[in-house]
Amino acid sequence: MLGITSSVIITHRQMIGKFVENKLERPSRGESPRDMTNVGPNLARSVGQRLADDLLLLGTVVPHFAYWYSIKYTVIYFCGIKTDISPVCSEISDADKFDCHPDKNISEKSCLQRGCCYQINSKTTFNKSLSLGVPYCFFPSNYDGYSVSNLTCDERHIKADLKRTSPSGFPNDILNLRLLISLIDDYTVRIKITDANAARFEIPIPLNDGLKSLEKPYYNVTVDAETSQLTITRKATKTIIFKTKLSQLVYSDQLLQLSSYLPSPYLYGIGETSGRFLRNLNWTRTTLFNSDRAPTTNYPTYGSHPFYLSLEEDGNANGLFLFNSNAMDVILQPTPAITFRPIAWGFHLSRFGYGSLDTTNETLQRNIDAGILVDVQWNDIDYMDKNKDFTYDEDKFAALPGFVEYLHNKGMHYVIMTDPGISCSRKLVWTNGETVFPDFSHPKTDAYWSKQLAKFHNIIEYDGLWIDMNEPSNFYNGGSDGCMNSSYEDPPYIPNGDSNLPLYHKTICMTARHYSTIHYNEHNLMAIREAIATNQALRNIRKKRPFIISRASFAGQGRQSGHWNGDISSTWDDMRYTIPSLLNFNLFGMSMIGSDICGFSGNTTVELCARWHALGAFYPFARNHNDRGNMEQDPAILGPAVIEATRKAFTLRYVFLPYLYTLFARSRVFGDTVIRPLFFEFPEDKNSYWIDEQFLWGPGLMVVPVLYENTTNITAYFPKGTWYDVQLNAINSSGESISLYIPLSDNYVAFRGGYIFPAQSFPLQNTEMSRKQPFVLWVFLDYDMKAQGELYWDDGDSLDTYENGNYNLISFSASQNVLKSTIVNSGYDDPMKTDVIWVVGISETAAEVTVNGMNCKHAMNLTNEMNANSLLDRLRIFKGDGEKTLDGSSCSYGSVPDVLAISLQEVSLLSPLTVMWK
Repeated sequence: MLGITSSVIITHRQMIGKFVENKLERPSRGESPRDMTNVGPNLARSVGQRLADDLLLLGTVVPHFAYWYSIKYTVIYFCGIKTDISPVCSEISDADKFDCHPDKNISEKSCLQRGCCYQINSKTTFNKSLSLGVPYCFFPSNYDGYSVSNLTCDERHIKADLKRTSPSGFPNDILNLRLLISLIDDYTVRIKITDANAARFEIPIPLNDGLKSLEKPYYNVTVDAETSQLTITRKATKTIIFKTKLSQLVYSDQLLQLSSYLPSPYLYGIGETSGRFLRNLNWTRTTLFNSDRAPTTNYPTYGSHPFYLSLEEDGNANGLFLFNSNAMDVILQPTPAITFRPIAWGFHLSRFGYGSLDTTNETLQRNIDAGILVDVQWNDIDYMDKNKDFTYDEDKFAALPGFVEYLHNKGMHYVIMTDPGISCSRKLVWTNGETVFPDFSHPKTDAYWSKQLAKFHNIIEYDGLWIDMNEPSNFYNGGSDGCMNSSYEDPPYIPNGDSNLPLYHKTICMTARHYSTIHYNEHNLMAIREAIATNQALRNIRKKRPFIISRASFAGQGRQSGHWNGDISSTWDDMRYTIPSLLNFNLFGMSMIGSDICGFSGNTTVELCARWHALGAFYPFARNHNDRGNMEQDPAILGPAVIEATRKAFTLRYVFLPYLYTLFARSRVFGDTVIRPLFFEFPEDKNSYWIDEQFLWGPGLMVVPVLYENTTNITAYFPKGTWYDVQLNAINSSGESISLYIPLSDNYVAFRGGYIFPAQSFPLQNTEMSRKQPFVLWVFLDYDMKAQGELYWDDGDSLDTYENGNYNLISFSASQNVLKSTIVNSGYDDPMKTDVIWVVGISETAAEVTVNGMNCKHAMNLTNEMNANSLLDRLRIFKGDGEKTLDGSSCSYGSVPDVLAISLQEVSLLSPLTVMWK
């Protein structure tokens, strides 16, 4: 063109490319842009004519430049030149196309302006439910949005500078970034990308990310400056577990976009959301923005937890946590890949709409009379005086202080709701008129909140708090006059599901000023900030462990509160989806999780409610609660079928509370999950990767609920191993699906061979009474006649018992016809008497049994009683009266094929135990 054989493209007095034989080339990555101040005029003269028409340069449409040369803007444009830096769009499969234009008003021109590829035709199925599919505008394989330079590394860090080389298309690109990769320990890598020139908002919540011992890292981390690719690889298998092109990073003032390839299609987590546990990678979107919206598939709901677990093809697993509090979309696509846009252990009774203390008490009493085990009575907002926090209705709930005292005398507890909206006029909540929200980022708010809670506790001695509406929810969209015009109210990209609603829909304005920053940054943090303030307040007020259930949530909140998943409906679908919710929130570190048993919205049915209680008995947080205007749905009101199903399921729960309590102790100390998907224990069994209609308590107790209407016969999957049902029948599975018959009044659990379950004798009315019962050990042997387990025990309510050593920890192991216990810690003064030891799966009937060298008497009546129908019936067996030793202890036993029962008197678990049989 124009006879030019060699020339340069100049922008802001720097060379960004040159012509060689009519071909435009970029400088090599090692060649820095050079000052071209004096080149412009000569180059302009060499062009020799005015340029016309728009042209595509470096993938960007630019208008023609009408001057030969300008001191103010030294740019020379050339038309019609074919270059080797045009976007390379061929040979990119549909599944590998990452969205370059996620915002609105996409067109071919706007796409090409970003230096990206535009292609409408696609063979991939469009996800109509989400208006998602293969993006029309996608990154070319040679896209170079950021270049990598100044790459350095040492034993613990990789550092680099990222420089923006072409605009992303979003306003206010951050031109210079700093990349810092830290090797935290052998299992953990932290990647941090920050603005190199300015401080930006960072979440003011500390992370446990200090450098720890680094001996043999399980991973390799590489950054290739030439390709801008960041890769993390598992050393042992060479599996790539994280791979992203830094050149395709979008880092602008109001949009961050990061994409990574996944090692397999097995992805879990990213919530809060409603749906299956295994995530669908066929062009799906999950929005993380705390919203007052009943759980609905594909829409944002109460909590934000940007964490995923990726299961690799060989059963190894890895996870990624994006520490970001802003609203974000997470896009899953088929390649597979991911894109981020950022108290009580017993049964709880509740209802919104009791309307009076009389009705509250009537409901509680009829369930106690029906034989339902109940621990906690709740009241929703209708206990308040005109819906104002820190008050109670002295007409309809006049005797409330005395009622709470009555509950305490019976070993029960009381929980109330509080909302985070405060009346401008009376410093109270949800009155008619203007409402403000406490700014929990302000250093003085915690003291204010604690003072209000303490004053009310002096009136009503509540035992726990239910913090609701803390997304925060608002009855206005923003304020009474809306919100100001601002890019924070109307950002260039709105991650809000497919609703196209503004971010301030049913919440406060994004421009609202907090002490720390604006609400745009603080929105998703309000729940955890309120939970922290409430937790500390309750610790100070009650001097006991806080019990807090929160509707909204954020990553890390499990240290402060539990969660229930909000206003679900009384439907079979919603009951099914509560299991993925349990599994996800355990991934997110919130072990105290549950759902409203029988549903919150709409009317339940007898069948649905019976099945739901059978399932809900195994929620960590088990509460029956529903909305005003709907039928009452407590077990007693619905009749015999629901009463029987509830009694059976919750009796089993209460029996195994010591096992559940031990799981929670491990969760508290080590971060273990309480509720687990099957693949956590069987990672090499790919059949388990899809299962979200069964789940495990810890490693050993599998819950198999009935989740479909008009069903008594179901098919359940049993991973490889020996399992035992409540009738103590053995199931030796090779990894297979088995048909089960489960009547309406029953539930089904299976005990995994190889585990020892600490339990207690037949439960009393509530956990405070039941925990005084003697202990029972259930030893379920595996194929090799082995088993193991442990028991953590403390007073159940004091603060910091683990840190202060005020607990007992006992480990158990069984092998070769010998059961032994080891006292790991004995810091809690409790007799811990043992009632019965059950050994299930023995190879033949036992003929001789000793306990700590003491010969046990064979009790024929014990053997006869062992023909009871179920595990629960066997708890009522007659105790033998073996010969007593000098310390008053005695033992007797009964045995039938496969099962041995040893009845003990005056034997404590706080002394080492050796049991032998043959």
